[in-house]
Amino acid sequence: MLIYTRHLPRSFAAAALSRHSREDAPIHQARAEAQHAAYVAALGEAAPGARIIEAPADDALPDCVFVEDVALAVPGGVLFTRPGAESRRAEVEVARRLLLAAGLTERGALSPDDTLDGGDVLALGGLGYLVGRSRRTTPGAARALAQASGLPAVMVPVPGDELHLKSAITWAGPTHGLLCAESARPWFEATLAPILPGGAEGLGGVTFIADALAANVVIVGETALWQGQDCPNLAALRARPGLTWRRVDMSELARADGALTCCSVIFP
Repeated sequence: MLIYTRHLPRSFAAAALSRHSREDAPIHQARAEAQHAAYVAALGEAAPGARIIEAPADDALPDCVFVEDVALAVPGGVLFTRPGAESRRAEVEVARRLLLAAGLTERGALSPDDTLDGGDVLALGGLGYLVGRSRRTTPGAARALAQASGLPAVMVPVPGDELHLKSAITWAGPTHGLLCAESARPWFEATLAPILPGGAEGLGGVTFIADALAANVVIVGETALWQGQDCPNLAALRARPGLTWRRVDMSELARADGALTCCSVIFP
């Protein structure tokens, strides 16, 4: 297993992109750095044999810690994206240099007219992908992903005012299924449920989580990293056999629309 991460830049608190005002709740830089370091440590402890690539930060690229948006793990290699925010496109070349040097093979490419943020891509194992049609991701991105992976990639609208698809929903594998923010339930029932291969039950079912942050999980081997507020539905999910759950606090990064999945790319 190879895990790609990137250090938090010193410019993060002041300049990272965000949809929310920080006047009342500014990001605490030192706390964000400590949280990110603990997150990377948790990844390593969950996968003790993994190789972790920690790219250096670039203060000119305040969002560079969110590596999920610039590279996608696909069968046989990696697909590099073209982020929807032009200010983030320089991040891709660092990922390309380091991941290809690590032995990964580049698969496919986006057209110059298309953009794709990795946060809009929900992998469903060997069944394929859901790709969020957001302000950052264009329809052609799904075609490029399907060609690069050899798997179906279905475009779906992103619910409500969420930034990315995985701001509302993630998949914890066939034993634990889909985790969806309760606020996105109407979107799920009207848009997603009818098109899921085999229905939600075919993916292990769906659990609606009261806190959207807690609906975003990272699966590393047999460990599930989670954050946010607990709730009865989540507690029942954690009681199922098959995964060990570990809580990780990334609250400062969440102030810049970050989540657990944003800060790593995991290559099995």
